[in-house]
Amino acid sequence: MTRDRGSATALLAVVTIGMVSLAAVVLALGSAVVARHRAESAADLGALAAAAHAAAGPEVACGRAERVARRMGARLVACGLDGWVATVEVAVDVVVVDGAASGVTGARGVESTVEAAVRPAATVPVIGPAFARARAGPVGDALADGSAVGPIR
Repeated sequence: MTRDRGSATALLAVVTIGMVSLAAVVLALGSAVVARHRAESAADLGALAAAAHAAAGPEVACGRAERVARRMGARLVACGLDGWVATVEVAVDVVVVDGAASGVTGARGVESTVEAAVRPAATVPVIGPAFARARAGPVGDALADGSAVGPIR
């Protein structure tokens, strides 16, 4: 017998642990990218909703922004109006998702439906939430400093 007996099993265990760890890191980074995109979209749409209701006042405008953010899975962090220009900041938690599909089969002659449910399995505390900020308003609207609506400085 040789002294190398069983070394392939140990090597395979180390490689498997390394592959699982790499997959976990890729999944966490992918979740962070998805959260960032969701935050950007929620901020953009929240700012547009707030700007569309700016004439009704900041309470109504920011209420609309909060409603849009909440429906998109984000939480409103800040909202403000400067004339017709709305500025909205939102946050989205980075979560690792557990995609589970559950099928509901109807009786004979009844149409079947399938529902897909995605629920958060775990929050990734190391990464933290994704934040995004957006401004919306009339294009030619000059602000107090003389600048027009554009990128946030």
